[in-house]
Amino acid sequence: MSYFKMRVFLILSFTISILISCSKDEENNSPTDKFLIYNSCQGSGCVDYGLNFFDLEKGTTDFLNTNYVNYSTHTDVAAVGNKLFLSIFGSTSGIELWVFDKSLPFNALSNPKLVFDINPGATSSNPQQLFVFDKKVYFSALDATLGRELMVFDSTQDPSSTNPSLVQDIHTGSPSSNPADFARINSKLYFSATDNVNGKELWVYDTSMPVSSTNPTFTLDINPGSSSSNPQTLNAIGDKLIFCAFETVNGRELWVLDSNTPLSSTNPSLIYDLNPGSLAGCQTTAVKFNNKLYFVGANAAAGSELFVYDPSQSAGPQNPSLISDLTPGATGSSPSNLYLHNNTLVFSADVGSGVELGVYEIDKSVSFSNPTVLNLETSGGSTPGNFVGANNQIYFTAENSLSGNEPWVLNLNLPLSSTNPKLLKDIHVGVADSDLLYLTATSQGSLFFSAYTVSEGEELYRLQPNSSDPVIFKSLPALEELAPDSIFAF
Repeated sequence: MSYFKMRVFLILSFTISILISCSKDEENNSPTDKFLIYNSCQGSGCVDYGLNFFDLEKGTTDFLNTNYVNYSTHTDVAAVGNKLFLSIFGSTSGIELWVFDKSLPFNALSNPKLVFDINPGATSSNPQQLFVFDKKVYFSALDATLGRELMVFDSTQDPSSTNPSLVQDIHTGSPSSNPADFARINSKLYFSATDNVNGKELWVYDTSMPVSSTNPTFTLDINPGSSSSNPQTLNAIGDKLIFCAFETVNGRELWVLDSNTPLSSTNPSLIYDLNPGSLAGCQTTAVKFNNKLYFVGANAAAGSELFVYDPSQSAGPQNPSLISDLTPGATGSSPSNLYLHNNTLVFSADVGSGVELGVYEIDKSVSFSNPTVLNLETSGGSTPGNFVGANNQIYFTAENSLSGNEPWVLNLNLPLSSTNPKLLKDIHVGVADSDLLYLTATSQGSLFFSAYTVSEGEELYRLQPNSSDPVIFKSLPALEELAPDSIFAF
């Protein structure tokens, strides 16, 4: 790891962060991005921390100075129409739920604005896991008395002392239930949570029914007793919920819940013991395509590889099924970082020469070359990651011995070759890394990211549609500043 990369990592651990993943936004009916929102610290010596709101139409930037240092993960943003809900620090309220309305001009006093001080005073409720469902925002938040529990905000109503509100104190008393991993089927919200008895298990909340002692309710004590099954990778396909869960007999495997069938000792149920015995057959990364779940699984014969499950077919030895044994035998290529764009699944995998770029054209037949793993670096692996799609291209970061860690591009209009994928640009010229972070595509097809050079420091770069040359988009004044992070288009 380069000195600068280590320095960035350490500084990021103390840096304000808006939370930028909208993968769970199911109701954003205003898909055209108007603003680019990102964190930065500005001024000589990096004295002003805050959020930048760049108007993509007007070309103007406004800065919300929070004067606060904080670091979190990238899962806590949700959009409902023109409104973006996010966690922001306020000097008198701590980290709470805020809202920004892109149909209105930026105003440092009123847009964005605090929704409600859930944990009163300067103590933070620190909203996390924001999830949109029927114009309501569900999230976990910390209450001084009840711990971290499930909350809901109705975006069609004005904020008040009862909006946002607690859904239920799942883990009664001050301990936290830590609700997470939300998914929806019809009127039902599924998530993982911990209660006083059963550990972390799968829960369901029927939003069409009043809250009661049995709504929300846990579905099944998959891992009996106080031990947890720790459900993850919740994916709704039709009326079925597919997820990974652990129990002591079969290990971590793929499970299914039929939302049309009453909860019972057989619903949810184990799909198939892919990796027999207590060994894990299901890993926590998956994507949906054409009502099938593509996931990283494992069995005794192939090791960790790509698998597919079709919930419309009977489960058994051939469903879930191995897509391809990329590393023949039980070693496994250990795929990770699955990303789907325009019928093409890209991922990281190691077939013996280090971690490299995997490509699978899902809409084409499996063959010797589909899926395949491409060696972008002949010695040690290129470690591709940070995938993002724009138009019919997939951009990502990768490393080789000539240019270090830099931006690359895979053109989905062209066949795979020695020049596709290719290095987009050696931003930090030579073997030194440019330490790319926060690759973000706008609905208009532009790509934004932060990158470092000795001469410019860490800056915001833009690649315009139909261009192959990313350039500095906005140069911030001080070389020693930690420039943009947590870049988000809205």
